[in-house]
Amino acid sequence: MFKNKIIKRTLYISSSCVLAAILFAITIYLINIHSINQQYYKRFNAESEVALRKFPYPYRAAIAICSDIDNTESLEKFLEIQKFLDTREMTSMGEGVGLEIGNSFFFYEPPDGAISYFLSGPPVRETIISFIKSDQIDVMHSYGKKSDFTREDAIRSLVELKKNNCNIDVWVDHDKSKSNFGDDVTFGLGDHPDSKAYHADLTLNYGIKFVWLGRVTMIVGQSDAITLETFTSIFDSDHPLYSLINISKEIAKNAMGVWE
Repeated sequence: MFKNKIIKRTLYISSSCVLAAILFAITIYLINIHSINQQYYKRFNAESEVALRKFPYPYRAAIAICSDIDNTESLEKFLEIQKFLDTREMTSMGEGVGLEIGNSFFFYEPPDGAISYFLSGPPVRETIISFIKSDQIDVMHSYGKKSDFTREDAIRSLVELKKNNCNIDVWVDHDKSKSNFGDDVTFGLGDHPDSKAYHADLTLNYGIKFVWLGRVTMIVGQSDAITLETFTSIFDSDHPLYSLINISKEIAKNAMGVWE
């Protein structure tokens, strides 16, 4: 009887401590969110009668779209895609949409995966250079898939960019390539100084300013205040269970970001 009382009291104290810790963590999280939102409101003077618009009238938002070079196995296919995206001309996919949409490129990629600078011949190489200079290619999709990729391969690639006066400042990790910066979902070694594939110092020094490491979000619109609607907007009544799972994931990611 005495032992049972001790066990119950221990469980009660333990559960109370856990509950208190959870409430404390939630409180700190909400305080941090409030602070972040206040910085946002202050930046755009959003609570005043006169405010600086984030976008010129009459626009309220903007979206950037980039076509991906993945699975583009021929130069003809690449040019047809860009023709569809960037012009109003008739293509094999119908009338072009007439938008300014850029693309990405590889230096190394197996021929059955996509065209690439070093492995697809002079016409592809010349097209990549031309498109980079005209800003129709504005993303380096890693250095590409090369099983034995080393720092020397990165040096060879950067020499080509500099020699041809090609400027790229956006990097996007590619699948599970060794040259990737991210070692999380894309398993990269590009930012590991002890790896033969290390190139981060060279690549950043070349001019890369923006890097995507492979993670995505279901929250549409960034650089905005964090509210309850930020997460509830994900909900889809046709898929309630998956929606709730996704909302939980986004809350968890946001909380981890705030705590960092």
